[in-house]
Amino acid sequence: MNANHPVARPKRHYTAGEQRIFINRLARTVLLQAFGANEFQDIHLQPPLSPDRSRLYQQDRRKHGPDVNDACLDTSGNTAHQIRDLPWNQSLIVKLAKKAREEVSLSEDPPRFGLEGDVIDWEALFSERIYRIATQVIDSRDTELLQASAYECKKKSSKRRKALQQICTTMIAICRDKNDMDGLLFWQEVLQCTDTLTIHGMSEEEDGNESGEPVKVVLDPPFRHADFRPLFRFVDDLPQIERKVFNNTGRKCTRRIEGGASTTGRTPIQNLPRAYYCPEYLEDARLGWVPEVSVAEGELVIPK
Repeated sequence: MNANHPVARPKRHYTAGEQRIFINRLARTVLLQAFGANEFQDIHLQPPLSPDRSRLYQQDRRKHGPDVNDACLDTSGNTAHQIRDLPWNQSLIVKLAKKAREEVSLSEDPPRFGLEGDVIDWEALFSERIYRIATQVIDSRDTELLQASAYECKKKSSKRRKALQQICTTMIAICRDKNDMDGLLFWQEVLQCTDTLTIHGMSEEEDGNESGEPVKVVLDPPFRHADFRPLFRFVDDLPQIERKVFNNTGRKCTRRIEGGASTTGRTPIQNLPRAYYCPEYLEDARLGWVPEVSVAEGELVIPK
């Protein structure tokens, strides 16, 4: 052996779980540096894409596109899915993914992010992160528009929607890791349902009592299709069934009971897919007995 030849350090073996931690940590670092934020939950508070910069981008997308050193989001969409899919934000996702790949290539310990030949879908990872930021943008926007008299009710709906979305995103990650394409598609569709319905399509919850036991009485929006009730009940119950996946140690969940349709006279959401509306409500609207709604084009259905 040549004494002058340096001895190569043995490469450490990383488990798949450790690699996921390093990948997520790098994605978080890239996002925080791009938006100049200290915490992930602060990103949605950063100034959005300005009208002037948006006009320049429309004139020359290559020259005036997003900058990963001074990032901002186009928040002009009406839902989190619309915001994520805007051209500016899609371009930003691609650039964030490119930045992450550059960081991996410069790393002194590349195996942290996977074995040689492994392909990390950075675009999908950042797409999910941008979607989560977009949901925070929408939730903030909804909160600002709430009337003071209805604030507590809407706040509970927002909290319920966030809880459903957190369960969905957890199951999406699990299905992706297991390469369960059917499960991945199902949970992505459920997540899209919660996004499309917004907080205004969520059930209301009132405190109640049944045989001396505190309960939550769930009241559905009268315009919403009844098939959402068993779907959301399934999602709600999942953390209590899959305790190894959802860390609920020490939590005592209040039992929910179904209370029928809400009688608060909630204004129906416009432009939902036809499958999302209660057929009886659409018929009553046609006859002029309840407020009329516009039905969106498209074939979105309720996942089953």
